[in-house]
Amino acid sequence: MTTVYTVITGNFDNLRTPPPAAVEAGTRYVCFTDRPRSVPPWEQQSFPQMFGPDSRRNSRIPKMLPHLLLDTDESIYLDGAYVLQVAPSHLIRDLLGDADVGMFAHPGHASIHDERNFYQRTHNYIPADIETQYQKYVAADLPITGEFWAGGFVMRRHNERTAAFNELWMREYLNGSDNDQFALYYSVVTSQVRVATVPGYPSAEGRLVYALHANSGCADNPGYESENACWKRRIDQIREICQCK
Repeated sequence: MTTVYTVITGNFDNLRTPPPAAVEAGTRYVCFTDRPRSVPPWEQQSFPQMFGPDSRRNSRIPKMLPHLLLDTDESIYLDGAYVLQVAPSHLIRDLLGDADVGMFAHPGHASIHDERNFYQRTHNYIPADIETQYQKYVAADLPITGEFWAGGFVMRRHNERTAAFNELWMREYLNGSDNDQFALYYSVVTSQVRVATVPGYPSAEGRLVYALHANSGCADNPGYESENACWKRRIDQIREICQCK
């Protein structure tokens, strides 16, 4: 089974209906959200929110830990601004191949140095958390591969290598800055995960459409039954990774 999923918290995005060509038998569409939404074929799924009102950090739980929230063979994570245009099986076949993870190369940055200097160029200063994480990686002599990945579109095979990568990404993100691309790079180059770099950012040569983020205006916020017996083991794992009690 393949699962296409997205994460929308704090009314940051609209949930968009995929075209018929992107809906196929044997594929689930799942939206992890903190507010009720009804947009077929998306299934709404609440999720454990470990960081109180910090919707940005909460949203990283499904983004980075899908192996603990989805029973599936492959998953395709879409940033809320993306709309898939083709059958998910075509993405897996044509873009993921035999790799564990497939992602776009960053459109403008090729290294942690480029990512760090972006803040200086555009804002004339570097946030303290960015600089701390950058200096940590410089001190560790983190290898520079010439590729720096973007995390808005992530295909995964759900296997042990990918699970280890997912958990490393989450831990490194929580120990670093709010820019999850630094932690993403670290997790790729220090793990055993096999990455396929997807060409054609941001559309993958017409397979995706990237729209602007938009508020959706929903109101209620249903709770997540974190002590549900069926999910308790997985919730305990997420708490351990997030260092939440």
